[in-house]
Amino acid sequence: MKASGKCTMWLDGPLRSPTFGVEIEFIVRHQQNGLQDLYQPHIHEQLRQHLSDEDVKVNSIYGTHGYSAWTVTGDVSILPYGDGEDINRSLTHTAVELISPVLPVGPLGFQEIHKVVALVQVKFDVKVNQSTGLHVHVGNGSDNIDDQCIQNLAQLVTVFQYQIDSIHPDSRINAYWAMPPSSSAALRVSEGPFATAEVLQRDERETIGLINPGGERAVAYNFTNLVDPWSGKRTIEFRQHQGSLNAEQIVAWAEFVTALRFASHASHRQAPFGRLL
Repeated sequence: MKASGKCTMWLDGPLRSPTFGVEIEFIVRHQQNGLQDLYQPHIHEQLRQHLSDEDVKVNSIYGTHGYSAWTVTGDVSILPYGDGEDINRSLTHTAVELISPVLPVGPLGFQEIHKVVALVQVKFDVKVNQSTGLHVHVGNGSDNIDDQCIQNLAQLVTVFQYQIDSIHPDSRINAYWAMPPSSSAALRVSEGPFATAEVLQRDERETIGLINPGGERAVAYNFTNLVDPWSGKRTIEFRQHQGSLNAEQIVAWAEFVTALRFASHASHRQAPFGRLL
């Protein structure tokens, strides 16, 4: 396939380096050894210290390194006791969101995922449940992503929504925190995939407004960081995957969404489907 001359999102070069990052949500189970163990910050600090001791660059609670280091925090969407499973009430359960630095797409970035996930599981009793998710951000280093690539990727994930759904469990389809493109009324086009693709042939802001109406972020494919001046990251976020502490699964999902973006680059400059269907 010959790539469009306009769409430069994933070309190699000093200013065009594909990057990604992950947000891994999970739960730490632990015995309460004192009053401080009831509080999330104490468990989060233990995790920060453990990773730092193993030569992993980690942000302090003040986030001094930004997206050049791992970040340990919580997330109110994680329900340690709340998805109907049997719970050992003798243990305290603490919600954790582990956010990676900006990583290069390829072996070095994927090896970092394997290393850190292994370190977490060596030290802590961890689990995931239906309230936890795995989010992958894709970007272009410090460069912006141009309009044509945004449009192409929006078309791919919208038209092939149900094929992508098929690799996820039922709990992650039409999920409250990862609503699909079809939840946008403007994208429920009855005439078929080419008609849907045509609806998305707009400029950057219009395309994003259609796939993430009202600036909604709790969607399977979150493009809003690209137009939010306060977000601090020029990325597209893939939010549909269930929570996982299996490094192979995490890397496989990162590789899959990376492949989608490469497809968005390789596709025709007007619409991808003439070459991909």
